[in-house]
Amino acid sequence: HTRPAQLLRLNRPLKNRARTGCVKGRDEPSSKGPPGVKYSVTPKGRKQLRHWLTSDPHLGDIRLAHVAQLFFMGELGDFKATRKFLETLQEKYQRRAQALKGMEAEWRARDPAYPDRLEADALHSALALQMGIAQVEALAQWVKQRLKLVRKRIPREK
Repeated sequence: HTRPAQLLRLNRPLKNRARTGCVKGRDEPSSKGPPGVKYSVTPKGRKQLRHWLTSDPHLGDIRLAHVAQLFFMGELGDFKATRKFLETLQEKYQRRAQALKGMEAEWRARDPAYPDRLEADALHSALALQMGIAQVEALAQWVKQRLKLVRKRIPREK
C-alpha cells in the first residue's frame, strides 16, 4: 500500500537504498504532478529488512533544531522572546497534530476496519501514525505547561 512520502520522509533513504541494491526504483507517471518513483524491495533488501525488523528497537537520536534554539535562548536574556518562541512552537505542534489527526480521520472514514480489524501491514502503519499523533500532542502539552512558567517570569506592564 502507499504511504505519503512527506509523512515518512523516505525519498532520500530510498535513493540511498537503491544505490546499495536493497531497493530498485522505476519511474511512474502521476496525475497529481510530476512523475514519481515507485520502489520495490530486492532480495538483498528483504534480507536486510528482516534482520532490522527482528533486532531490538532502534531509538536513535532525535534531532530537533528548535530544542537547540530553546537551549541557547537564555543568551537573549529576554523572556518575551522566549514566550514568542514557545507560542510559535505550540502553534506549529498543534497544526502538525491536526494534520496527522486529519489523516487518521480520513483513513477511519474510508476503512471500516480501522483500527481494530486491519490486516497486519495496515495495522502497523496505523500504529506508527498513532505514535506520531501521541508524540506531537505530548510535545504541544509540554509547551503549554512551559509557557505558563515563562509568562510568570515576565514583569507585569503597568
